[in-house]
Amino acid sequence: AVVISMEGDVCRASGRSVSGFSLIDAVFSCSDILTQCGGHPMAVGLGMKREDIPAFRELFEATVREEIREEDLIDRVPYDGSVVLGDLGDSFFEKYDQLGPFGHGNPQPCYRLDNVEIIKTFPIKVGHTKGVLRDSAGDECDFIAFNMVLDMHTRWDIVAIPQINEYYGERRRQIQIADARPSDPSRQDF
Repeated sequence: AVVISMEGDVCRASGRSVSGFSLIDAVFSCSDILTQCGGHPMAVGLGMKREDIPAFRELFEATVREEIREEDLIDRVPYDGSVVLGDLGDSFFEKYDQLGPFGHGNPQPCYRLDNVEIIKTFPIKVGHTKGVLRDSAGDECDFIAFNMVLDMHTRWDIVAIPQINEYYGERRRQIQIADARPSDPSRQDF
């Protein structure tokens, strides 16, 4: 998606992509009619003259239709591998700290955990879930899930970021759930 704002004859635009499709490459294919452009595969900024909007739209849409693949449009949650809670112990977190600092070029590791159950929840703001979950090996871990309400009576496949939660001087292992769906052993992709 590219959103354009206009002020007189000057237009500025910002774009965001889907994983797997390089938006910056698509925008560079239109560079002859742009006054400026830059960014990276997932986000761009650009400028153009108001009169060039129709030409940009036509060229940009043709480039996207030619380059985008059907699998680019399937919503997937990327993760670095599958683990069980036992893999996320003290030795994991000793090494984990050495991977930082985390940011755009170095995102936090994110892992898939299958067939976990929520055994406790604690009240927090509406629309979020915090509690304790257990995996099929019986290991337990605190979790937080922002913008998700997860039912205790469902087994879940989740994608989560391991972290240490420090609260009033106490350090506890926690996972931040990025996505969740009811468990289904027949599904391979998330």
